[in-house]
Amino acid sequence: MNKQLMIIGIILILLTVGLSGCTETSNTLNPITNKFIGDWDGGAIDINIYSNGTVKYRNTKDKQSATGTWGVNGDILTFDFSHSNTIIWRYAFSNNDQTLTLTVTLTGQKIVFTKQ
Repeated sequence: MNKQLMIIGIILILLTVGLSGCTETSNTLNPITNKFIGDWDGGAIDINIYSNGTVKYRNTKDKQSATGTWGVNGDILTFDFSHSNTIIWRYAFSNNDQTLTLTVTLTGQKIVFTKQ
């Protein structure tokens, strides 16, 4: 009887350990997405881009700020702010990924950001 309980206990432990890895999700960002993570200074605009998919956008000239989510699809960077609208940018990195040029797709306005 004790031998059977021990075998059942070992089986339950092995099942628990084996199944615990089944729900693991990867938080690894792809190399392109990883370039965006950090604090960016664009003069009158500061952007903080986080690996958890959130973004903080501050216009220091107008003293306005917004928090939302961000994503990348091809050469498009999107900021989605729930209280306002979505900003869609075309992006280009330069200077060993320390300079980020964003172009607003609707207006063509370009803003150059430097990684802090």
